[in-house]
Amino acid sequence: MKSSLPKILRYFHALHPLPTQIKPPQLLLSFPLPISPPEVPEIAMLENQTTQNPLPQPAQPSLVEKIRATEDKTLQRLSPVTISPSGRHRVLIHDVVFQKGAEFHKDFIICYFNGKAPPFNQIQSIFNHIWGKGKRLEIHKNPLNHSTIVRIQSEFLRQKILDKCIWYVGDSMFHMAQWSSAHSSSTPPLKAIKIWAHLTGVPLDLRHQQGLSLVAGHVGEPKETNDFTKNIISLTLSHIKVEVDLSQPLLSVVEFDDKVEK
Repeated sequence: MKSSLPKILRYFHALHPLPTQIKPPQLLLSFPLPISPPEVPEIAMLENQTTQNPLPQPAQPSLVEKIRATEDKTLQRLSPVTISPSGRHRVLIHDVVFQKGAEFHKDFIICYFNGKAPPFNQIQSIFNHIWGKGKRLEIHKNPLNHSTIVRIQSEFLRQKILDKCIWYVGDSMFHMAQWSSAHSSSTPPLKAIKIWAHLTGVPLDLRHQQGLSLVAGHVGEPKETNDFTKNIISLTLSHIKVEVDLSQPLLSVVEFDDKVEK
């Protein structure tokens, strides 16, 4: 067996010759490339320059200065002292000064009660609930003419209150008006009010804005209708708001015709 092994090897070598040179296996290694420091763009440099040398900006008032401006109570002399021919001190006030003060009147509305006004605590509680939404309103009561002045700063709410005109505090009815410094010391008479009239017998052909306006114009001054009438909830009943003259009797029947007389 030992003498035959070289022959077998020579035979195997003849069938499968070995390569003359065997290259060692190459080991591929990956190394991160050296990262060069990023170039700073010109925009960043400009931003740094801007930050270092910012443009001058107007100084904002501090909180103390804002409070001081709103709480300024200082007064100063604006006109010299003059003496009238009667010997009294006289001051000339221009219309611009009066106009500036007249702007405060638009926030106030006056309530005129029909008869004796309710107690102030009851008025304050109801007004704060329906108009102030829980907030405390500025209310001034004048028992001499059964009136109360209320300050409503919201223009939208103030117009809604004046538009309704008639309100109640318990069983006491009162009507609203825009207050002015020249209002009368006595309660002015209530000449007209807005009421909801319930009309029956209006056909479906007239259950629209134009048709209801024609019919309501004979009851009073037409103002508006509601969803009950607009959506035709009832086939026989219509609701319209009209402003009626209290010096004239209310109508109970209105006739309409679709024929034009010649």
